[in-house]
Amino acid sequence: MHAATTTLDEIVIFRTNAQLDRECICGFWLPGLRYGNSWFKKIDNDAYWNTYPLVVNRILDRPLVTISTAVLRRDPDAVVGFAVMEAREGAPAVPRTLHWVWTRERWRARGIARRLVAPTIEQVSHLTKRGLELKPKAWKFNPFV
Repeated sequence: MHAATTTLDEIVIFRTNAQLDRECICGFWLPGLRYGNSWFKKIDNDAYWNTYPLVVNRILDRPLVTISTAVLRRDPDAVVGFAVMEAREGAPAVPRTLHWVWTRERWRARGIARRLVAPTIEQVSHLTKRGLELKPKAWKFNPFV
């Protein structure tokens, strides 16, 4: 007899633009960038923690930004991953820029990030060492978008 296998869709719900996820996003994006990128580690501690939250919130406030979030089906407040993407003027339904993607460590390698990130992404605005390893070669790195 085989043990029953559970699919990702039975455990995780994927949703878009849930505002309650904003605090969670900042809480993982900011330290992830700070400690995952050797250049950001060099920024003065107070300068980073007092200024970069403003940058992240400005990105989140842009009208063409979408937030895709993966949460546990049994506990929709338990975020296991998210992606922050942005479309271009004239094509608001088609994300082209990935600003940040994150998956909770114990949920990695299960395809969550792949499900969160739109297949239409062409560029990324933020990179960590690990992100550089995973970034498709076709995606451009453009920190100025």
